[in-house]
Amino acid sequence: MSHAGGLRRAGACLGAALALGGCAGIGSKGSAREGGTIEIGVSRSLDSLDPGVAASAAAREALWSVYTPPVTYAHTDQVKLVPGLASALPRPTEAGAGYAFKLRRGLRYSDGRPVRAADVAYALGRSRALSGDARRIFAGVTRVVTNERTRRVRIDLRRPDPDFPHALATTFAAPVPRSTPRRDVTGRPPPGVGAYVIVRSRPGRGFTLRRNEASDLPGLPRGYVTEISARPGGTADEAIDGRLDYVQDRPAASLLPDMRSKYRDQYSEHVGLATLALELDARRAPLDEKGVREAVARATDPHELAVLAHGFLEPSCNLLPPALPGYKKLDPCPGGDPEGEPDLVKASDLIESSDATAARVTVGAPASDRRLADEVVSTLRKIDLRPRLVARGGQVRLVRIAPLLPTATGFLSPPARSTHADPGLVPQAVELRREPDPDRAAQLAAELDRALVEAPAVAPIGQEKRPALLSRRMDARNCAVFNPVYGNDWASFCLQ
Repeated sequence: MSHAGGLRRAGACLGAALALGGCAGIGSKGSAREGGTIEIGVSRSLDSLDPGVAASAAAREALWSVYTPPVTYAHTDQVKLVPGLASALPRPTEAGAGYAFKLRRGLRYSDGRPVRAADVAYALGRSRALSGDARRIFAGVTRVVTNERTRRVRIDLRRPDPDFPHALATTFAAPVPRSTPRRDVTGRPPPGVGAYVIVRSRPGRGFTLRRNEASDLPGLPRGYVTEISARPGGTADEAIDGRLDYVQDRPAASLLPDMRSKYRDQYSEHVGLATLALELDARRAPLDEKGVREAVARATDPHELAVLAHGFLEPSCNLLPPALPGYKKLDPCPGGDPEGEPDLVKASDLIESSDATAARVTVGAPASDRRLADEVVSTLRKIDLRPRLVARGGQVRLVRIAPLLPTATGFLSPPARSTHADPGLVPQAVELRREPDPDRAAQLAAELDRALVEAPAVAPIGQEKRPALLSRRMDARNCAVFNPVYGNDWASFCLQ
């Protein structure tokens, strides 16, 4: 499979569907590709099949085709909001501190019950009661007002929040009947509105999705295959020999060379929405000197760190992932080409000219990233610093930036506030956070991304990549779409 070519073809088809409803199986009533059953090996990290509880990437990927929120994302490889159950994208209220929308006419759950405007309010309250992530996402909500006659929903906020439509695109916001208990009901998930219905769930043992023949949301996929059977686990060997049709988890490191060469027509990797970077805390010497921070950035080797991550990192000079509005490739990169060799000579000269030779520096990293942290420590020694690995904090912090909502603010605001590298960064972050115009916000995001790297407040390493391993039964060339927010799109899967 040509991963890029397949995505271009699928993305073109899906893009046309959003505009014209022109692709079979997406907004149409039939397709030669429709039918059949596929079997999936889902990650054991899948935490719940309840839309008010599920937080893991594996669970959200599975539930995207079952529970449609008021707003959702285009089924393409970009982060683009489109109407879900709402008839149009939510608009800010007159005061700006809230959003309002109308539900589409005639919406029904998979069991035939009508969707009520009050169900949206119930779902938000239920999710906040069951999930810490939902409580953070909807922390600014003060009131939800609904009108059944007009199907209108108004959500009042404590203060204006241009990023709030993304909160309404989470499965936490997907309406469920008000009879749904306020507890995790993974064993018997509630009905939703989507391309698929969960018809069987055995916690810890697997679940089954069946195509919802009544689903017909304009611009959104109806799904191709009739049934999707999922069980925990699954190995690359099972996908290669056809015992499974899709495996969520990464192949074992020992198999990756074959996956990327011998089985490249079945296997692909996609840049997601998690960025790995070094945060450079300028509050204490020697990193209070810009020259020392620049030396660390120039010495960092994203390519070598990507190798240590088994290739599941795409080296980058940007904090923002390419799929996000506001991404503008930094070229030339202030810290040097992320795909090239680090400039250790220049970095050492900067350390010497900053009178920081043999200065002590603490390096902080999660235990799970110990291999990468050891490489960072080794690099700092090469430029005449005396690094020491610490369990918490650190002047040089290896961080994984993966905000709850896929917005530029989520990626850029934390390092702007925490690194203290430049007093101008915080006002830029505040301006970005408050900007209601999407085009202007994208421009501000690109400017802040550059400012963080030039300060330097951060030394970006790259974006994490997610795999897709399909069996030969699957039409990977034409029916395998990856969305950076939700992952591999099950509603796009079809058989040869």
